Amino acid sequence: MTAGDSPSRRGGDRGVSPVVSTVLMIAVAIVLAAAIGTYFLGFGDLLDGGARAAVETEVTPGTDNGSVTVIVLDIGSSDRVALTAETGGDDITAGATTDSSIDRTVRESGERVTFEEVPSGDTTIELTGVAHTPGSESIVLERAVTI
Repeated sequence: MTAGDSPSRRGGDRGVSPVVSTVLMIAVAIVLAAAIGTYFLGFGDLLDGGARAAVETEVTPGTDNGSVTVIVLDIGSSDRVALTAETGGDDITAGATTDSSIDRTVRESGERVTFEEVPSGDTTIELTGVAHTPGSESIVLERAVTI
């Protein structure tokens, strides 16, 4: 190798750098176009996740009067959680209401709703909880409990 032969002037190395830089520029342009297109076309709104809430159940079995308590641990991004307790015809109570299907709405984290069996033997309660926001709803609880 002479003084005039630098590695950049050798024939085999000349095309590597321009090809790599061109591929990188195209990749960056594609990523930017996808990000900008997602933002302006509104697809980013779909990534919001919608209504979310954390719900827990506590079951207290009893010989004639068991109960199940639904606790909304965290209301999350929701403005309310609608709870439904249904049986196949057996009556249950929640507060002053006695029926085979009871609906309650929870609006704050930490709220508890207790559904109690009216003395009649084993009762299966189908629990459903749906978190709501103005634009979406999500099922956060589906459970069958026999008390």
